[in-house]
Amino acid sequence: MCRHITRSFVPGLAAAALFAWGCDRPDTPASLKVSRPSFWFGCYAAQKFTGGGRIDDPNPQVGKTTFGFNVHAKDFCATDGQIKGQLQVVSHPTQTLVHSTSIRTFASYANPDFPGGQCAEFSGTARVKGRNGSWDYNHTFSVKTCDNGEPGSSPGRGPDTFGVSVSGVGSTTGDQPLTGGNIQAH
Repeated sequence: MCRHITRSFVPGLAAAALFAWGCDRPDTPASLKVSRPSFWFGCYAAQKFTGGGRIDDPNPQVGKTTFGFNVHAKDFCATDGQIKGQLQVVSHPTQTLVHSTSIRTFASYANPDFPGGQCAEFSGTARVKGRNGSWDYNHTFSVKTCDNGEPGSSPGRGPDTFGVSVSGVGSTTGDQPLTGGNIQAH
């Protein structure tokens, strides 16, 4: 199967290379195929991102959020295979715990706002647990994170960023600089 990938920002030569690359790959078994999201624009930076730390949203209802994640998308980027990894987020003001149950989409790219930085966006489904409640399943989440150099955070705020949105929870953080921790593009 041949897929046509076109975006207005891709120069003609790069578009021809992407077209040829998509046509030369063997077809992926139906059981492993993951449909590309509408925002998907490729794996142009690292195909593995790991990180953990803390962000402090200026909105007091969101406030302190701690997180940890790993995303391994090499098979997904190369052959439409599976994305491996997990995400865990804790919103401290609301005592809400979010844990991924699947990661379905991934894209990576050079950070246009930070020379040398690499960003990833990934999304999937998660279970959510508030305070002392039980797990509630079938929430969707999306993450945008950037590795902008070392150290990922320093006294004050670091160059690395993390942002998460979870459906039905109301704890969207937006892109925030890390106040502790580190993001690594591998």
